[in-house]
Amino acid sequence: MPKYELLSPYELIFYAFLGVLAGLVSLLYIKTLYAIEDFFDNLSWHDAIKSSLGGFLLGGMGIFIPEIFGVGYHSISSALTGDLVWQMMLLLIFVKILATSLCLGSGGSGGVFAPSLFIGTMTGGFFGIMINQFFPFTANPGAYALVGMGALVAGSTHAPLTAILIIFEMTNDYKIILPLMISCVISTLLASKLQSESIYTLKLIRRGINLFSGRDVNVLRKLPVKSIMRDDPVIISVNTSLPDLIEMFYHSSHAQFFVVDKNDKLIGRVKMDDIRQLLQQGDYLSDLLIAHDLMQTNVAKIHEKDTLDDVMKIFGRYTVEELPVVDSANPDKIIGVVFYKDVISAYNQQLIKEDFVRETGASINLLEKSQKVSFLGGYAMTEIQISMNLVGKSLEQLNLRQRFGVNILMIKRNKNGDGEIHIVPKPGETLQMGDRLVAMGKEKDLEKLKHL
Repeated sequence: MPKYELLSPYELIFYAFLGVLAGLVSLLYIKTLYAIEDFFDNLSWHDAIKSSLGGFLLGGMGIFIPEIFGVGYHSISSALTGDLVWQMMLLLIFVKILATSLCLGSGGSGGVFAPSLFIGTMTGGFFGIMINQFFPFTANPGAYALVGMGALVAGSTHAPLTAILIIFEMTNDYKIILPLMISCVISTLLASKLQSESIYTLKLIRRGINLFSGRDVNVLRKLPVKSIMRDDPVIISVNTSLPDLIEMFYHSSHAQFFVVDKNDKLIGRVKMDDIRQLLQQGDYLSDLLIAHDLMQTNVAKIHEKDTLDDVMKIFGRYTVEELPVVDSANPDKIIGVVFYKDVISAYNQQLIKEDFVRETGASINLLEKSQKVSFLGGYAMTEIQISMNLVGKSLEQLNLRQRFGVNILMIKRNKNGDGEIHIVPKPGETLQMGDRLVAMGKEKDLEKLKHL
């Protein structure tokens, strides 16, 4: 590595512009890579022919620009030491992006990290020469090539800390940190703003795998209290005696009772934990204590239209297992109760439902590239070209679920040469010539349907 120098504080402004340039080149790198990959995927040729085409194009480019071959460390070293002219570095930015994309898109083996070092070095080196020509007080172009290397890695991978640490480790010079941080962070921010996925995670997204989906607690915002509310709250009078309370708790599944006055107005709650502490003294206190003496007046209330997200926040503030649901028009009147365990159950069910929808959608997308998507337990999803026996019949008449145990998820139909439309299947939908069914079920049942 050449010795790094920061000759003027004003250079930090130029490093900020280098970050912008690196972010744009990173975006070009990602877009080109996946565009060429899609081009080869859409070709109906054999994989061997695709690879041969990619190899032929790469070989033709390499005859005139041999710098694209290999990992490219020799060219990187030449750029860092100032042995490459700006025209060559500008050309290598685009040619290396194209060569890498052709290699990987046509089925060749390789990575995207080393090419990003190469492209970043050429981007920074070209930028450094341009800056040197107009501002002679700046450092040599090799310094900009070094920072550009890290900035493009950061922009393409959306991992600025990784890029900063890698370049710092290679130089072992703390003076590079500030320019490197400026360029890497700006490059990452710009690239992630224009393209939410990095060069790595985009491939997973296209396969239906979202690393960052996680378990979204905000799914509870979609569910109202009314969806899980029970209509059996235990309501007691203020004059209920202690023995009666003990008897009621013994036969009830509720952990607390709600106390109302003579006008049925909610005024407090009695918890099982409070009663448990008095059981040993029940003989002495049974004739003295009533619900009014034992109740707590700090009762949190919820409404039918509240979301379960709101309810969970209330459960977090109060150590209770259930909350009273009150009438919106009369907040002192209890109309139901919500259990903490019911909220957790609703949360889990909603997650399962959303995961199923998401995975099913991703699997349907995969059918565009493969004939069948297999699941656990012998289940699969496949696309079936209907036979003449099914043309003119409705799904209700065919009764495929009962006969074969399969579910029809979608009907794909060509619309008079104007492209393909996707139809959500309904019982009365009549099948037409050329229709294709997206079906899910046991693999053996799907095979039977194919031969119907």
